[in-house]
Amino acid sequence: PGVHRRRLGQLGAAANADPVADPLGTLREAARLQDAGQHDQALRLAETVLASNPRLAAAHYRTGNLLMHLRRPREALGPLSNAVQLDPHTREHWNDRGLAYQALRDHALAIKDFSYVVERWPDHPQAWNNRAISRRQTGDPQGAVADCTRALELEPAYVEAYANRANAYLNLRQFAKAEADVTRALGLRAEVSLYGLR
Repeated sequence: PGVHRRRLGQLGAAANADPVADPLGTLREAARLQDAGQHDQALRLAETVLASNPRLAAAHYRTGNLLMHLRRPREALGPLSNAVQLDPHTREHWNDRGLAYQALRDHALAIKDFSYVVERWPDHPQAWNNRAISRRQTGDPQGAVADCTRALELEPAYVEAYANRANAYLNLRQFAKAEADVTRALGLRAEVSLYGLR
């Protein structure tokens, strides 16, 4: 009960925070609410900050990111594009806009954004994996295998990269390799469940 009361107090404090006086603090609170699964409340905070700070890339990014979590990629595309334009030096802006394009099945533009990320930040396994998904969707399973392999070199326990590479191997009719990747992904997923990690 005490924990719930304290959390409710924190949520109430966020609702009463002045987004104009402390826009970055309000965006941090929106991120905390997002992590707590309070996406609608977090979106309201982010949109309030954005309305009073239209040149703040972080406000555009948080709004777009929340819209993606709410499965509204078409609406997310505008704020994410603005975040890229206002701050092109942040890889998450490019990666998340690529995810919005991917959700809208515009894989050519998704590949363009993910390629920008991997060229400038080659240590970003999620961008490699994300590009692999779009490459496979556009008929390039060999490119998808290469991207997933790079993602796995960077993050050896990346379950989604094993699963995506298995799909690309299936497209290439390399069934033994696909089965090996599925087995590895399932083994890693079991380890994650066993230890309560996500």
